[in-house]
Parts: sequence; C-alpha cells; structure tokens
Amino acid sequence: MNKSSPILVTGATGFIGSYVLRSLVLSGYENLIALRRSQSRMDLVKEVADRVTWYEADLLDSWTLHEILRGIKGVIHAAAMVSFNRKDHNLMMKINVEGTANVVNACIENNIEKLVHVSSIAVFSRTSEKQVINENTPWDFQARNTAYAISKYKAEMEVWRGGSEGLSIAIINPSLVLGSGFWDETSVSLFKTVHDKLPFYPEGVNGFVDVRDVAKAAIKLLSNGITNRRYIISGGNYTYREILEKIAIALNRQPPSIKLTKLIRELAILQLWLKSIFDKNQKVITRETLQNASSYYHFENDRSIKDLGLKYRDVNETISETASQLLHAAKNNFSPQYLAIHYPG
Repeated sequence: MNKSSPILVTGATGFIGSYVLRSLVLSGYENLIALRRSQSRMDLVKEVADRVTWYEADLLDSWTLHEILRGIKGVIHAAAMVSFNRKDHNLMMKINVEGTANVVNACIENNIEKLVHVSSIAVFSRTSEKQVINENTPWDFQARNTAYAISKYKAEMEVWRGGSEGLSIAIINPSLVLGSGFWDETSVSLFKTVHDKLPFYPEGVNGFVDVRDVAKAAIKLLSNGITNRRYIISGGNYTYREILEKIAIALNRQPPSIKLTKLIRELAILQLWLKSIFDKNQKVITRETLQNASSYYHFENDRSIKDLGLKYRDVNETISETASQLLHAAKNNFSPQYLAIHYPG
C-alpha cells in the first residue's frame, strides 16, 4: 500500500488514534481521512488537522460508514470506549462490539485492502495471579474478565470473522500505554494521579509501552503483507511500583510507599463506589482492575520484534518526556499535550 493510497483512521482524535494520525502525516501519507464525532476535541491533532479530510460519523451508523469507506484502501480502527463504570457497560458494548462489526462490514462491502484493528492486552484472560502471556494465550469466559475486556474480546471476534470472510486483517494488542494526551483520560491519567500525590502502589507486574510505538506498529502492519495475525505491543515488563516511582521522581513528587494490600483494595473499592453515587463523573475502579494490578503478568513481545522489526523506546525516556509536558501543562490548567514523533516511516 503506497503513501498516496486513501487511508482512513477511526478514533483519530483520541489518545492512540491521534498518534496514529500524526505518525501517518509525518511519515508522508498524502491521502488521509479521519472520523470524528461532533463533540470531539481536536487538541491532540491540531498540528496536522488541515492535512486530513474529516468526516463526522458515529460507528453505530452503518450506512454512513459504508458511504465514507467507498474508495478507501486501508483502515486503522483505533476507536473504542474505555470505562470500568457499570453505568457505561451497555454503551461500551455497543460502541466496541457493534461499532467494530459495522467497520468490518463496511470494509468487506468496499473491498478494503487492509484493516488494522487496535485491540488490547485485556483480551488475554488472566487465569492466575502469576502468568506469562503471549499471542497464543486463550480467552477464558470463566476467568475474571472486566466488562471492558469482554467488549474488546467480542470486538476482536468481529475482526477475525472479517478475516474468515476474505478481509485482510491484522490486530495489535498494546499493553499499558504511556504518553501525553488528555490528562484525566485513559492511561494518561496515571501521570496526573501521581502528580496529585498517590500514596499507594499495587504490587503487581504489567507490560508498558510508549504510545508512539503502538502507532508505529499499526502503520507497519497497514503497509506490509502480514495478514490474519495478531501482535502484543509491549516495550517491557515492570512492577507498578517501579513505574510509579519513576513517574513520581520525574514529577518531583514523593513516590508511593504503601503497598495496596487486599484489605486496602476492598476499602478503596467501597470508597470509590460511594463517591460514584454522588458524582456521576467519578471514575470507578473495580475489584477486577485492582486485583489485576496486584498480580504478576509478563507479556512477551518477541513476535513484534521479529516480524515487525520494532525497536521499543526506553520507558525512562517516555516517562521523562511525558512528565516534563505534564509539569508544563499544570501551569495552564492541565492543557492537553502530545509527544513529539521523531521516527521516519
């Protein structure tokens, strides 16, 4: 797929999608189309917004999606809803599953050459508190899966279904994504939380990755001949304590020093649930998310390094750059920021 081919990006104003869009522009792609909602904030793509053709569209509007995809050659599907609030579960399921099904159907109907789907490591079931996970780790409905994980798993099933119907597809499963963006949203909020002083740390291990490496992986898969294959995109495995300490030091804050024990987890869940009753905007952390953060999960990235030639950024570099931008943003009511993209292609 050459750089003059029409490429469409969904979720282009969000965290990962915005880095995908900017990376495509800065890599020389000349015919870019992006979806946005009427209320979407453009802060993360303002640098390249005038070099992209924009359409206001809802993933649940299948007819509009079909019309927009006429003549498109490649699609990177990065749109998704992330929530751990029970009030959002039905909407999240519709957006992540039905929305993805609509994208897949529109791709099939319009003979799209390649669909790259941005999924999540959440689709790999956690069957124990110590586990090594790779692309072959199966889904288990009996495991402790969050509603978000279930929605992403079902979305993946729609993508694999497209592959079985002749659509060329590839899937990336990013680990916990680090980088600048909207400071109160998604994994970006980890930096804001530490900035506001976080006393506790989970004792678990997880995979972490720079958002620019996620974008790079998606673009590599769009332009090469790999099909019907998935890739864990993860720069390395670290304890949460290591990551939180690095962030705290970079932000000139006291690192968290109290281990999040089972008792403290249960008290935290109760406190957050009570807050959610009176504040509809309160982010709700579930028992599953806290338990996962206290478990030891090592994510293998060998396939992405071998097949895609990915060279992952050092997590220290990512944390340093992001923390510097947060400190700058804090002087301006925490204005959204985005990391510079330095790599060609």
